[in-house]
Amino acid sequence: MRFRGKKTCGRIDYVVNAAGIALKHPGWAGAAFCPTPDFQRVVDVNVNGTFHVSREAARIMLDQEPILSEGNGRPLQRGSIINFGSIQGLVGITLSTAYTTTKHAVIGLTRTASEDYAARGLRINAICPGYTETPMTTKNPEVLRAMEERVATAVPMERMGKASEIADGVLCMAGGRSSFVTGSVLMVDGGYTCR
Repeated sequence: MRFRGKKTCGRIDYVVNAAGIALKHPGWAGAAFCPTPDFQRVVDVNVNGTFHVSREAARIMLDQEPILSEGNGRPLQRGSIINFGSIQGLVGITLSTAYTTTKHAVIGLTRTASEDYAARGLRINAICPGYTETPMTTKNPEVLRAMEERVATAVPMERMGKASEIADGVLCMAGGRSSFVTGSVLMVDGGYTCR
């Protein structure tokens, strides 16, 4: 895998690792009956994909000249990597073994890699969305109804998030105004994980 961004733009200031998939277990079988190929597919996309993109981005960013952050007197930085976790990176949800496992792994990868490169001006953080209105979550009426019922009882803000609200969190983590933030997990979940 090779990034083309540096060749096209001259440098890479931030990378957002947002790819991810989820597969529910068939029926009400639970973790003991999660098919191995399904589990491996979710691991390959959510963990291995995040690792490979982060690794390639870090190699480029560590090799480029640091730039000044926004604001007076802030230290030089080489870049920012934002990995997508999920509320399921902190809590378990039934019939979702593979997805929950991978989102815990993304948080672990983020925290470990951030320590590796913090002193060299590379920041690595995670953003963990909660229940969010997207084409994937709203296309199936049964799934949408189940989400709305869950949100009504489990999310203090009593609504799903909007994709633009998740994007605002990404912009916050990517920008120079968060120059002293690394290894952090930003929960954008309407308060779901505060309970």
